[in-house]
Amino acid sequence: MGEALNQAVALHRQGRLDDAERGYRAVLAQRPDEPNALHLLGVLLQQRGRPQEAASLLERVLAAAPGHAAIHNNYGNALKDLGRLDEAAAQYRHALALDPGFVDANWNLGRLLKERGALAEAVQYFEAALAQDPVSVELLNELGLVLQDLGRFDRATERFRVAAALAPNQPVLHHNLGNALTRLGDFAAAEASLRQALALAPDLAETAVALGNALKAQGRLEAAIECYARASALAPGHVLAWYNLGCVYQALKRHDQAAASFERALALAPDHAQAFDGRITARLQGCDWNSYDTDLAAIEAGLAAGATPVAPFASLILPLSPAAQFACARSFVAATAPPQAPIFGPRAPGRNRLHLAYVSADFHRHATAYLTAGLFERHDRAGFEVTGISLGPDDGSDIRRRLETGFDRFLDLGGESEAGIARRISELGVDIAIDLKGHTKDNRFGLFAHRPAPIQVAYLGYPGTTGAPYIDYVIADPIVLPFDQQRYWTERIVHLPDCYQVNDTSRATAPDAPSRAQCGLPAQGFVFCCFNNPYKLTPAVFAVWMRLLHAVPGSVLWLYCDNGDAERRLRATAAGQGVDPVRLVFAGRLAHGEHLARQEAADLFLDTLPCNAHTTAGDALRAGLPVLTCRGESFAGRVASSLLTALGLEELVAGTLAEYEALALRLAREPPLLARLRARLRERAASAALFDGDQCRRQLEAAYREMWRQHRRGEAPRSFRVDLGGGEYPRGGSGALG
Repeated sequence: MGEALNQAVALHRQGRLDDAERGYRAVLAQRPDEPNALHLLGVLLQQRGRPQEAASLLERVLAAAPGHAAIHNNYGNALKDLGRLDEAAAQYRHALALDPGFVDANWNLGRLLKERGALAEAVQYFEAALAQDPVSVELLNELGLVLQDLGRFDRATERFRVAAALAPNQPVLHHNLGNALTRLGDFAAAEASLRQALALAPDLAETAVALGNALKAQGRLEAAIECYARASALAPGHVLAWYNLGCVYQALKRHDQAAASFERALALAPDHAQAFDGRITARLQGCDWNSYDTDLAAIEAGLAAGATPVAPFASLILPLSPAAQFACARSFVAATAPPQAPIFGPRAPGRNRLHLAYVSADFHRHATAYLTAGLFERHDRAGFEVTGISLGPDDGSDIRRRLETGFDRFLDLGGESEAGIARRISELGVDIAIDLKGHTKDNRFGLFAHRPAPIQVAYLGYPGTTGAPYIDYVIADPIVLPFDQQRYWTERIVHLPDCYQVNDTSRATAPDAPSRAQCGLPAQGFVFCCFNNPYKLTPAVFAVWMRLLHAVPGSVLWLYCDNGDAERRLRATAAGQGVDPVRLVFAGRLAHGEHLARQEAADLFLDTLPCNAHTTAGDALRAGLPVLTCRGESFAGRVASSLLTALGLEELVAGTLAEYEALALRLAREPPLLARLRARLRERAASAALFDGDQCRRQLEAAYREMWRQHRRGEAPRSFRVDLGGGEYPRGGSGALG
């Protein structure tokens, strides 16, 4: 009998499963309860995809011999294949109770936990298995993948690196190592690993995409395009190859090519929300309005069906209601950055100052940096400790150097994971973390999901709700965000009494204003201008502008434009509406002081809707250029109204596009009226609190103190208004043209 069983085992090891099964059954025909034959036949049946039969046999064995760890482990495998996961987990745990170092049971339990989403617990069992079998390449790789899913990219990298050293000819290991290094921010090392993977397996489209991602992160966009194109040639149905290709074209401002790439991705995956959003934004950036109404209808239909068709930022630049913007933001955050366990610790005893941390990827040559530099320098150091957390590039600019010295502490954490950044903020003992980015380019919004500070605030960089339950407050004012809009915001609303937008007095205008000729403008004639980004332009507002050019002979429209696709289309659209395209003059990017100075050449700034000029409006007003705006329905469409009201120039705020058009025409036709407005603007801009910055700083500090008082009293965040006595030009001033 022993010999027959040994022969069956030998056949089983040789992979001759039919013969082995006959051998085991022959043994059991003679001895129906022979435990080894029952066990091994159960294992064989499991291998052959017959888990129900396997489970029955293994259950019989355990009834007779319950003290064998291997049998519990194999019974767990059968139960798992039958979908009886709780029972399977119990069998693996029973096996480990009998033999804690049992590699297979640790590994199997880890896999089951991984499949059920219990990643942190799965890591414990993978680590236990690895302790017994430290050279298992498969185990190292699987552990690395779980660590990567947990955001522990440093530990994942260690595991992948060991695995790749043990099996250097396996391209998947180099691929996984490269991906982890990319997530860790070590892009050069990631590139080397991914190139090694491609050298071993040149037809791996997935690796070509990953290499493109590493190159894109290094700013080597043309090289990234080659990788994505290679991937799409290897696998024409690879959605991410087309999607990422669109993203790079978008970064290069080749918006037509971006839209076409996103279109290819959507043809392959019609429900790919990011590709749909990318196509929408590429068309807006390229001023391609051919499908504007169709796209808007698709977005509204998606929202009605409970989907999130566009990312939060796109929802702000489209004519969507505050309710729709709220729905986009809230569902986007739930999918991409859901709340995690809070990691902030207890406050150190004896501290008298509130510790503020301003978090941004824009601490370089960027509008946010120019607005806020003075705020950081002026904060009352007797009451506040102020840390800057930079998540973006160091461009070597003067504003970057100024920012680095304007904080008590300036940390460049752009290369760390979101979880790692959150840990650093927590370790610093930050009381109030202020996010200056929201859902804008290069944000690392997920770091706030870990709640690294007891109070978290949205300010300045994003004119909409974040949709995140872990952002406690938003800094606003009564015009941009009335309290009756609270139902569309997850954050509690805090009103500064004047304008929410901080400004910096030290921003200097270049001493020599350029002539009209130097700006490419005609010497005579009225100059309407708009220096907003092209994506803020809409068909309805552009049509108003074209009617104004028809109505004001000799006038021109001076626009900022950063891409050839938009310039070409705007000229064609003007021609289609009967306006000579030469009457559109395009301006490029200039240094900040020169940009302020050139606005002397314009007569009237025409704002956009539904998304206003923000910093751009402030720049025009600071330069003495009147801004005509139309008040929108949401925060993004009310910023210019707030700025103008803070200067006592409410008469430049129209309630409808029809009023906006009529007022623009009147100002162009009545030079004395415009001259009086311009004189009032220059007088008030010279002394207004709006451009002082220090009054806004004091109001912000009062807001932070009240937030902290609420927290210390154990209260939930609630909306409130800061009142320090008002500004120099209170809201509701003269408001009359004449």
